[in-house]
Amino acid sequence: MHPTTRRWICRSAFVVFCLLPTSLVLARIVARKLPGYTRRMEVLLSNELDMKVSVDDLWHPRPGVTVAEGVVITDPESGTVFSQLDRVRLTFPAGKCRLELGETELNGERLTQIYHRMHRRLQRRPGPDQVSFKLNGSKIKLLTDQKEYRLTDLDLQYEPGQEETGVSIDFRVADFKMAEKTRIRWKRKHDATPPFTRVQCYTHGSALPCHLLAGFLPEIRRLGEDCTINGFVSADFHQAEGWQAEGEFVLAQVDMDRLVTDVFTQQLSGKASIGVHRLVVCANRLLICSGEFHMQQGTISRSLL
Repeated sequence: MHPTTRRWICRSAFVVFCLLPTSLVLARIVARKLPGYTRRMEVLLSNELDMKVSVDDLWHPRPGVTVAEGVVITDPESGTVFSQLDRVRLTFPAGKCRLELGETELNGERLTQIYHRMHRRLQRRPGPDQVSFKLNGSKIKLLTDQKEYRLTDLDLQYEPGQEETGVSIDFRVADFKMAEKTRIRWKRKHDATPPFTRVQCYTHGSALPCHLLAGFLPEIRRLGEDCTINGFVSADFHQAEGWQAEGEFVLAQVDMDRLVTDVFTQQLSGKASIGVHRLVVCANRLLICSGEFHMQQGTISRSLL
């Protein structure tokens, strides 16, 4: 082979197999460092969550892994902060998305808004390209105006489908003796006529602070800050018919002042334990409620005796 031809082949091979791939990698690295790349990721996350998401920094330690730092989730209208996360790590094993949360703070006073936005997301039938994801977190603070709850061992799974879309959350609450995780599950039945949403809560024999459920049922705040629930509740929400529910549970440390005295003219104060053996609600109406009531060291109006 002529030396000129040999040099031409070597130079062409260098350009194709060395210089061009290196240039493409460098261009991709530079593009990911530009502010526009982070902004596009913020828009994508905001559209998926139906909330405003801002990210301080976004980087890729290795292929298939994305790390977002300084993540803040806010209400797009009022600007109220829903959540702050110091770090989120995203991976995509087997075509699914997995998120690992760093230290996270949740605004407990905005649980109702968060739930309503999540419910609107569930009501939309997912597209064929919608992927499932799994979220893990071990250091999550739920901040309220009076208390701070620390959630540990949190696992959240989102499974979209044409017939039904499901979300399940398993977690423990620090400083509460919980042998097993509490599970809260949502299912949106897209194929039902008409479609409806099913919400279920299993405490698996452990006491769960009722305040954590105030996002789904704000009226539960009237039970008091120290009230806990232990048992099972299942409820279906139909747009036209309202709630259909059943359950069996025990409410402990119920603040009777907030539940009765603050609402009615009669006085009933103290801490109570309410055991519900059977609860049935149909079309927002209480049909069956049987159980027992215990209270010690309280006061009661004569009219209630």
